[in-house]
This record gives sequence, C-alpha cells and structure tokens, in this order.
Amino acid sequence: MKRRKHYKKTVHDSTAGSSYYKSHLVQSSSYHSNSSDSSSRKKSCSSCHSDPCCCLKGEKTTITLTADKYTVCTQDQGNNTLFLSGQVLVDGKPAAGVIVEFSVNPSLATIIPLATLTNSSGNFTAVFVANGGPGVVLLTAKVLGCDEATASVPISIVDCQSSSANVNIGATPSTICTVSTGSNVSTISGQVLINGTPTAGVQVNLLANNPNLGTLTSSTVTTDASGKFSTTFTAANVTGNVNITASLPEFSGATANTSISINNCRSTASVTLTASSSEICNEGGISNLSGRVLVNGTPTEGVEVDLSVSDSKFGNVAPSIVTTNILGEFSATFTAGDEAGTVIIKAFLPKFPEATTTTSVRIDDC
Repeated sequence: MKRRKHYKKTVHDSTAGSSYYKSHLVQSSSYHSNSSDSSSRKKSCSSCHSDPCCCLKGEKTTITLTADKYTVCTQDQGNNTLFLSGQVLVDGKPAAGVIVEFSVNPSLATIIPLATLTNSSGNFTAVFVANGGPGVVLLTAKVLGCDEATASVPISIVDCQSSSANVNIGATPSTICTVSTGSNVSTISGQVLINGTPTAGVQVNLLANNPNLGTLTSSTVTTDASGKFSTTFTAANVTGNVNITASLPEFSGATANTSISINNCRSTASVTLTASSSEICNEGGISNLSGRVLVNGTPTEGVEVDLSVSDSKFGNVAPSIVTTNILGEFSATFTAGDEAGTVIIKAFLPKFPEATTTTSVRIDDC
C-alpha cells in the first residue's frame, strides 16, 4: 500500500534576482515493505530533485549552514543582523530547487525569509535579525520533509551597550625576515572576552598600519568556541616595524595592538686566503693555499669555496672547488706553469657572492 499526502507551502525563491513567492507542491510517501511498492519507489527515484527525501533509502540528502559571524547585538543596541548561507547536496551533488526552512529556539530572532529554495548550485542564503535577548539561540536549517537533513548553529545575542568587551592580540614570532632572506611569516592571534567570558562568534577586524611591509591573510576573522581568533602576517621585501590593530565593530572602543619587527636576515660571510710561498719557481713550483670562512662572524662548516687563477699560463689550483671543515677552514695547492710572472689567485663563495678575496704569487724563471 502507498499513502500519499499533498500540501502547499509558500517559499522564497533564491534563484530569482528579486524576491518573489510561489506555491510548491510537496509529496511525501510512506511504503509497506512489499516487492511491488519497492519497484514503484525505484521508479520514482528518477525525479527526486523536486523532493530529495522521497527516496531516503536510495539517495542521501545533506545540508550545511554557516553564518558570517555568530554574535550580534540586541535590537537598538547595535548591529543586530547577520548573514546565513549553506548548501544542499543529494548523493554528494548540489541539489537545485530544494525547500529549506529555518527555525530559531528560543524565539529571540527572525529569519528572512523563513523558507527559501536552493539555486542551481544547491546554495541558499538568508538573514538573521535579532529582535529579543540577550541570550543564546539555536538557529536550525532543515530540508523540508527530511528530518535527517538538518544543520544548526548557536548565535549569541548580547547587549552591546552595557556589555564590557575586551580583546587581546599578539604576534608569534614578533621578529621575522623580509621575503627571500628567511622566515617571513608571523601568526597573529588573540582572544575576545565579553563581560569577562570568552565568547564565540565575535567579529574581529584586523588592520596593518603599513601595507608596504606585508599583508594579513584575513582582515576580518571570527572567534571560535574559546573566544580565540588567528590569522597570519606575511612580510614583503621592506624592513621596518608594522603595527597590527584588532578592533570589535560591535563594541566601540574595544581595541588592542601588537607589533612585528621585519629585518633583512640574509647571512653575511667573509673569506680569507693565504699562500704559503709568495715566490716560487716556474715549471712545477708549489705554493700551498689555505683560508677560512666566517658566516655571521662564526667559522662555518660545509661552505663551498671556488678557487681560480688570473691566467692559466702561470699554473693551476687543485682542487679548484673545496669545502670548509668544522673549523671553517679549507686548503688547496697552486702549481706553477712554464711562464714567469705574477699570478692572482681568487677565492669565491657561490652562496655568498659578495664574499671574495685574492692573494698573489710571484713566479720566477729558475
């Protein structure tokens, strides 16, 4: 046996550019478990988009619900509205033309509209308007006729004029590098207290006083269940100090500041080079070369040093590429060629192009 009930519900169509209302005929069915009804149900599943819950065993309907913030003021005490959005999926795919209805418990607010239709992407929107409070309400969005497809979020309604709001903010780390010279990201975090209690859903505006020094990932954030918020600041290629201010638009005067120092963190290096003999004979004369590398003033292991001669007719250096040891030291050998004259031997650090030095060896015709 198959029982069928018909009723009409007036809904707002979110697919239209302007608000209009239309009657939507909804059919809900219940079935006895017999084979003929089973085949009838399978047949009806091909047209479930108009009522995604008519085939609960064949299609899974889900709904999501979010708000742009989760704390508003009571009526006439500040901004008492927030914006809602969500999506309906049937078997994981966006469902168009689905009726979504809203409820608030306790009744301290109004949802405009009370029911709406999903658009072609399965999305829907609405506006929450507080008309009572203070208090906490549970806002629920439900797919019509499908109790399983329900989503709820708590909304705090506070007296913004008489409430005491405090915000704190910090940066970790508070000293970072310019881009390409080291770590250039700092985490900006803080907490909001309303009447001394950590409060969820409070909008926090963040502003960096000098945009040339870097950017915030988000300029507007919302506190979590512990009243906390966070974002990141990424430094550009300019050194300096940037001040970041956190403010609560719903609570005038509730602000806090933190600062970040941005430095050029590129390491500086120096290299020395010495020849054991500054004057040798041609045709195989030898002078031993040695040197040391300092990075930020400290002897450093594992730094590559390239060695070269001003003119190969005077001889060669072997090896021509060396690596510093644990003491930052390196060594090589210069062997004279057939020509007499003065050769310039150069030490160069590829990782630190500004770090170079030279030494000279005179080659005599012995």
